[in-house]
Amino acid sequence: MSKSLFRVAIVVAAMILLLSIVSAASAALNTGIDVVNLSGTAGAVVIEFFDDTGASAGSVSDTVPAFGGVNFYIPNTSLQTGQYSAVVSADVPIAATVGLTDGSQKLGDNYLGTDQPNTDLGFPLIYRNFGGWNSQLVIQNASSSDATVNIEMFKNGSTTPDATDSALIKPFSYHVFDMSAYSSFGNDFGGATVSGNQALAGTAIHVRDKGTGPAAKAQMSYRAFAPNQIGQTVQLPLFYKNFSKFQTGINVVNNGGSPTDVTVTYTSSNGVVGGPWVASKLNLQPGEMYTFYDPASVPDGDYGSAVVTSSASDIGVVASSSRTDSAGNNQSFAYEGAIASSATSCVALPTVQNRTSWKSGINILNLGSATTVEINYSSSNPSTPDATKTYPVPANSPFTVYMPSDLATQVGFYGGATAESTNGQDILVLVTTANSSAGISMNYVGVNFTCP
Repeated sequence: MSKSLFRVAIVVAAMILLLSIVSAASAALNTGIDVVNLSGTAGAVVIEFFDDTGASAGSVSDTVPAFGGVNFYIPNTSLQTGQYSAVVSADVPIAATVGLTDGSQKLGDNYLGTDQPNTDLGFPLIYRNFGGWNSQLVIQNASSSDATVNIEMFKNGSTTPDATDSALIKPFSYHVFDMSAYSSFGNDFGGATVSGNQALAGTAIHVRDKGTGPAAKAQMSYRAFAPNQIGQTVQLPLFYKNFSKFQTGINVVNNGGSPTDVTVTYTSSNGVVGGPWVASKLNLQPGEMYTFYDPASVPDGDYGSAVVTSSASDIGVVASSSRTDSAGNNQSFAYEGAIASSATSCVALPTVQNRTSWKSGINILNLGSATTVEINYSSSNPSTPDATKTYPVPANSPFTVYMPSDLATQVGFYGGATAESTNGQDILVLVTTANSSAGISMNYVGVNFTCP
């Protein structure tokens, strides 16, 4: 029996995977694509790249082992220097993440590829010259026909668009809507919606540059929202309230047609007593965006998980976290909130690290009764072995595995992993990875899938 072909679009996107590996001029310059195999059979992976005219710019390929991972570091390939979108194809089920980094400029973050492009996309968080932040919204045409794309941009608190634009995008190619070009938006933050006549993938790339050098620079990125990613209950596996100087903003957009009341419930993962804690925003209007930031009800020094609930309308949620570290480096990252129905008992983690430079924390959110979660680590580094370890996770609670202190993997480990609830409870996972000496922090949401 022949295997079905899975493709992923990248602007950089992921089974198809669509990946937009585009970096705008002010963003991180180098791209790594990590692909993890969700099956027990080894498979072939091909990544094809497209320029902004829709022309193929070449491809790379490799074999991904059963339940293993493979890394494509694009500067080490024959692809010419430039900006591209990409499509990841495989003959086995896969998931993929894209890492954008620039060590000299202290920029970087991860985002997910998608195998579910859509004609309607949402961006719950965008910036134009706000606190030094500016956004590039990268849209990829996920089809083999020309796509006409329209975008509407809303300031925080606005219910009518403050800026609009359109573009024609060639098949599997991309277009960058750079927020710095839209003076009518003013110097503010908010959200955006995108619609097209073909299926689309998208990525938001936010860059902070105050003009004072690399230490003050930072970058955040997240995958654009399709309609199946919004709902009335949204889960966030990780928030910070002045923990190790990190603060988290929870950015919510009302995607429905009626006003709604929004509540955030915060639960500690590091033993801070007194919770859960609650913050609310009443009467959020259709299309309006609101940010929960530094809630007074939550104690300093806390980190954990959060649940965002809406009384009447579907919402999209992005969590963004930032700090200035002890060396004066600004570090930031962002990720998409997940609706509870997307959770499963198996989660793919395309890239995790326990190196002397890059170190990962695996943040597990258990949505059911008490369970143990088994993490199987698949090494991409020939000098470090695979590993397996199980962890007890309380009912309806977060649990964090910090790889350097956990000791399941050897120092030098780089690769992928899968996490599985051994008694079938639904879980969500967020991976955070930092290089403290480089002043870069990155994260992404793990890919839920049906356990084999």
